[in-house]
Amino acid sequence: MKIFRLIIGFVLFTVWLIGCQQQNTKDQKYVSAGRAASQKLTQTLKAALVSAITDSGVAGGVRVCSEKALSLTAEIDALSDSITDIRRISDKFRNPHNAPDRVDGEALSYFVNYRAEHDSLPPYYVVHGQAAVRYYQPLIVQPLCLNCHGEPEKMDAAVLGSIRSLYPEDMAVGYKSGDLRGLVRVTLIR
Repeated sequence: MKIFRLIIGFVLFTVWLIGCQQQNTKDQKYVSAGRAASQKLTQTLKAALVSAITDSGVAGGVRVCSEKALSLTAEIDALSDSITDIRRISDKFRNPHNAPDRVDGEALSYFVNYRAEHDSLPPYYVVHGQAAVRYYQPLIVQPLCLNCHGEPEKMDAAVLGSIRSLYPEDMAVGYKSGDLRGLVRVTLIR
């Protein structure tokens, strides 16, 4: 009887271990796809922004964000059949399209709480839903970002005027370099 229990225990442990390994492999698939899409999005947006700033100054960068950010995001979204949606989200959004939903709010809270406890940020967060998986990656404020997302009293008057004109309900200011600005959310087919 004791040997029988040991065998059953070993079989159950083995089944559990295989299930964990399969889940880990599946998570790695989502993490890999989410990371690739997120990095492609941030690189594409940064390149467009830097090009506009070089050509037309920071006010030109604001126009690019206003006129092209959503279409550039849609282009990244279209690169993969496994991605159903990609977007930038923030609780202090500039564009209402980037407002968080309930699950996004939980992800933002996860990053904020993690930073408070560990004085650092995790590289990603994954949420499994019934039909899709959401991959979240933090957006960190860089010095360049402060031209449009820093303290309003320190911004160029023309830039601030452009922001207020294009985004009358803007909340995306008051950041410092290194702050958590928001998240990139990549929604993947399960």
